[in-house]
Amino acid sequence: MALDIAERAVPVDLSEIRQSERYISENLKGHFISWDCFRFCLEIYHRALFKPAAVVSPSLELGIGDGFSSWFMHRDKPEIDYGADLPFGATLESCGMNVAVEHEHYKQKIGMDMSEIPFPDNSFASIFSSHTMFYGQDLQKTFDEIMRVLAPGGKCVYACDLDEWFQYKSLIDWIREPDRIPSIKLYPKEHHIELLKKSGATNIQYRTFFQSSLEAVTQGLLNKMPAGIRGMLASESGKQTEIDEWAAMMYDIFCTIIEKELSAPNGPENAFNVFMTFEKPGVLPTDLPVPAPVCVVCHNTIESKSITQKACSCGESYAVHAGIPMMIRSNHPGYSPTPIRQKAAELSNRADRLLSQVLPKLAPGPYYVINGGASPVPGYTALSILAAAMQFTNQKIAGIVADLPLTKQWQGHPIVSTNAVPKSSHVVLFTASEGDCDHWVSTLKQDGFSGTVSCIAWSEQSAPTVKKLQF
Repeated sequence: MALDIAERAVPVDLSEIRQSERYISENLKGHFISWDCFRFCLEIYHRALFKPAAVVSPSLELGIGDGFSSWFMHRDKPEIDYGADLPFGATLESCGMNVAVEHEHYKQKIGMDMSEIPFPDNSFASIFSSHTMFYGQDLQKTFDEIMRVLAPGGKCVYACDLDEWFQYKSLIDWIREPDRIPSIKLYPKEHHIELLKKSGATNIQYRTFFQSSLEAVTQGLLNKMPAGIRGMLASESGKQTEIDEWAAMMYDIFCTIIEKELSAPNGPENAFNVFMTFEKPGVLPTDLPVPAPVCVVCHNTIESKSITQKACSCGESYAVHAGIPMMIRSNHPGYSPTPIRQKAAELSNRADRLLSQVLPKLAPGPYYVINGGASPVPGYTALSILAAAMQFTNQKIAGIVADLPLTKQWQGHPIVSTNAVPKSSHVVLFTASEGDCDHWVSTLKQDGFSGTVSCIAWSEQSAPTVKKLQF
């Protein structure tokens, strides 16, 4: 089969460069993207390149992390059916799935190894990934798996770092430190194309982006920035100080550079990154159903055994944390749990079990669930842990209470501010800090709330305590 491999065919939405600049200025003051010049540039590139790529259901995103980058580049698009990543600490590089309410645009989340995708053949119409193809995994196996689960006519879109990094020894040495990405593997774009051809991909298109001189400067500034300076930038941004003037100048300069680069027919030869798209041969079915996860060993369906476990008839078992199935074989070489991950898994199982015992003892709901408690489990928000336990124990959720969210719903539940919680409602909070309870109770009182507040405080060192307040 003849392959169409081209660079100029990649569409770029140049209008999104300045539109994203304005969005950051107006909505994300104080967020790291507003002062971190490297991430500012990267997310501007992402939006301009990913914006033309349609989210077609069933859809899957690989490597979601905290969800921000995906939300920023896909905002205003349909929700993605599955957001996937390794759990926190599964490898030294894994960041978990600690997705904040304001960046939650996945209908479901799943823990998985990209080289063993736990879905049936021909499952997805669109697959996305941003900067996850360099964590030391077997890339050929990853692409083979993506091609297996793509439906005929389905499309995969991803961005990845290139071997241009190796020209900058100081940056590579910094990245390869044990607490960052010691297993990093970077290849030229030609290597990606060759692996995709071997996997049977067709209509392979690419564009290099983020010229090396710009990325080296922005990375260097970020890597050597003292923590105190970062804190000052985050806390002072948006207060009409000199920092805002500095940020505005930075935005304009970087956007001008990016506009010039993306306006050219081809990307720079010395770029740090590549944006790739490819397809599976065939015609996309019009009635493709959203798939359910399957066993990675035999591809049979799996069943829930408890709040913390799923199992397959072949004997393979899988963990469940905060309602998220971890479809990963612990004996797989691509999954090497660190002590951090093992501790997080223990805490997650304990939190799930304790909540499943505590929640049925509370007054009947439905409940407004507060987002904002300190999480007792690394890699998961307190809200996601509590919500999963409530769903398991059949406690109804009326809505989510959050501060100035950038979205109106979370997993199908409306998001409201503290002053919009209906009177005489039941409100519940789960946290690792008893101080959180006092803060939210005080906030609700100030906003004129009258109802019942149940605060569940639990940490690694103590059993859960429940405070029930009526006012």
